[in-house]
Amino acid sequence: MKVFVINDCHFPYIEDKALYKFEDYLQAEKPDTLIIAGDFLDCEEISKFIGLPRMTFKEELMGARDILKEWQRLSPKTKIKYIEGNHEFRLRQFLIRQAPQLYEFYTLSELMKLNELGIEYYPVRDNATKFVHNFIEEWVGDNHYL
Repeated sequence: MKVFVINDCHFPYIEDKALYKFEDYLQAEKPDTLIIAGDFLDCEEISKFIGLPRMTFKEELMGARDILKEWQRLSPKTKIKYIEGNHEFRLRQFLIRQAPQLYEFYTLSELMKLNELGIEYYPVRDNATKFVHNFIEEWVGDNHYL
């Protein structure tokens, strides 16, 4: 079994040259599984840190989804597993701060329509309010998720 792991892309800040090299490698090697080990997105617009975002949150989600679709085109039999990182967790933190009533209704997986792409998304625990409450403490060590 051939497994690739990629992490900390921080889309839209990923360097084009690095992205194209990865895509060439993905297409040539066609792994069985690709694990996105967190921080594929930056989620800058909804971050608690002040800054001028490069794009809107919606544009970021759809741009990242387009990259995932391209990866599937380049290696159609590769199963993609996407683990929530602290930057993806920013959506939960934003909802907790700004709209706790909506916390249960919006997930990154749903907003990016990852199910439509057949991508498995592994979020942190449902009751996590801080990223340090993540599933890594409980699950990865026992291989329950992966």
